[in-house]
Amino acid sequence: FRRVLFRSYHDNEAIASKALYQAGLTYHIQANSAEYDQSIASKAMEIFSDYLTLYPEDEKKEAIRKMIRALRREQARGRLKIARYYEKRRNRDGALIYYNAVLQKDPQSDYAETARQKIEELKSFQPTVLLD
Repeated sequence: FRRVLFRSYHDNEAIASKALYQAGLTYHIQANSAEYDQSIASKAMEIFSDYLTLYPEDEKKEAIRKMIRALRREQARGRLKIARYYEKRRNRDGALIYYNAVLQKDPQSDYAETARQKIEELKSFQPTVLLD
């Protein structure tokens, strides 16, 4: 998509920047309704990052940075939800993978604090062994 956009409008910065911004915004809106599919949020972040690289002085740069932070937070929330799913099903390894993914996506968020606590709980858990 971005290649087509660039090839089509590389000589008209106003149209290219607007189209790139609108593409990122479209993915951002879709990401808000995607419960488990976080790839849409990733696409929005990629497009917005490209936008910031190509147009670093644009007036929308702060709004775009804010949307990127919100998308990271949304991805962290989604991964936390998946981690809880695995934890409820007593799949400790699966839960740990997704709790760690929360930390990677948004380490400063409230979701990350919850994930840190859960990781500590799961790591300190010692299964009970029944002997005959």
